[in-house]
This record gives sequence, structure tokens and C-alpha cells, in this order.
Amino acid sequence: MRVARLLVLGLLCLGACLQQAPCHAAEDELQPNSRWVGSIKTANPEGRGKKKRVKLTSSEMVLIIKTREGKEFTGESHKDKGQRVHKIAGTINEKGIADWRVTERGKGATADDVVDNARIHGTFKNGEFKGYFIVPGNDTRGGEIELKLVKPEDKNAKP
Repeated sequence: MRVARLLVLGLLCLGACLQQAPCHAAEDELQPNSRWVGSIKTANPEGRGKKKRVKLTSSEMVLIIKTREGKEFTGESHKDKGQRVHKIAGTINEKGIADWRVTERGKGATADDVVDNARIHGTFKNGEFKGYFIVPGNDTRGGEIELKLVKPEDKNAKP
């Protein structure tokens, strides 16, 4: 009788555990039509030789996810209030770590060295993205990106 009670209790506990979502599985917020708004801070080299300096700039950035299939996603990166647009493609793993690259220049984009060259790496977690980017080459530059998910119910959020 005692063994039967323990067996029943064990099965009830197992059933309760199976109904709950795994503790390590976070909600995946990187979905089609999601908008991520924040800033991109860039360290740009200027000048030559001894006069070479680094100019720090910051501008608004909006990331719009267009498609998502498993670990792969595509989207658009908008800077300067939509005046410069780049198409992007990347991957994200189960921990929210993402890598993407610029695949095509869009409206207003002028830099020739970003397509298939710029690399972005960071983590999507709890409605935020924190990462960095680098554009290697003759005018190597890089910086930080910080974005927050704009939820549909947030009517006061920037576009």
C-alpha cells in the first residue's frame, strides 16, 4: 500500500512538471513584424597619419524583423529616422545569441563597404538587444547597438 501511494504521488508530481514550460526556455521575441528601437554608437576614423582621430557618433536605429524560419531571420535596419536603410540576414540560437550581416543597401544607404562585410553580434533577452558591430577594411569602424522591443500595446513608442 505504501509503495502504491508513493508511486501515485510520484506520477502526480511528474505530470505537474510536464505541464510546466522548461525553466531554461525563454520567450522568443524575435518574430516577424517585431520592431526593435534604440541607438547605434559608432567610432569612425577620420583623417590620416598623425592627424588621424576617432569621431564618436550616436544615432537612432530601428530593426524590423521581416521573416523567421527556425534559427534564421531577415529584416531591415533603419537609421536616421528611416533615411538610411539596409537589408539584413542572420541567425539566432536558443539562448538568444544572434549574428547578422548586411545583405543589401536600401534607400539612402551610401556606404559601399557594409554589404557582406558588416558583422553584428549580440543577445536578444527580456525584450532587449545588446551587441556590437564591426565593419572591417580600410576605414575599419565599429560600435555598440542597444535596442528595445516595441510592444504593439505601447502606443507612445517611437516608430
